[in-house]
Amino acid sequence: LTLNQKMPGTAIALNSSILNADMRFANDLGELPTALAKHFSAYFDLQPDPPYPANLNLGDFDVTLFVRRSDIIDSFVPDLEELQVDGPIRASYRGETQEFNMDAKVSELTYTTYHIQDVGLQVRGNREQLGYNLGVREIRSPSLLVNNVSLNGAARDNGMTLRSAMAHTDSSEQFVIG
Repeated sequence: LTLNQKMPGTAIALNSSILNADMRFANDLGELPTALAKHFSAYFDLQPDPPYPANLNLGDFDVTLFVRRSDIIDSFVPDLEELQVDGPIRASYRGETQEFNMDAKVSELTYTTYHIQDVGLQVRGNREQLGYNLGVREIRSPSLLVNNVSLNGAARDNGMTLRSAMAHTDSSEQFVIG
């Protein structure tokens, strides 16, 4: 673990057998949690009282995480039997434009009796909203089989929108809510 904090700003590098991480923040570690909460409260109010400090804003950041040993994560989550993360989990933010991007892919996830395959999560944000797209190729349990599930929507103006759809393998949606 390497932690380099230059006021303002923080760089964290972690190289282990469990996780590799490269994280760079314009904020220092002392102000980062409050700056993150203040930023995300602009979409969906996380803390109505007291107000956030006026002079504290979220600065630019870039984060890349590589999960190397997901079995360690499995041991901390009750009933999580398998987790296979594909490639890096990446997130970035630009304070001047308030552009936020995050991408993650999970090829296998088994939780209790549910086996989930090929999950993709994409989050995109700007000044107006924080949007999300979640796609799942298959959800299977002893009593359920669902293919090609998508959830998408956005947080904005202290509300959430949601659209859920399921499709056959030919990609034509069969069931849509939202």
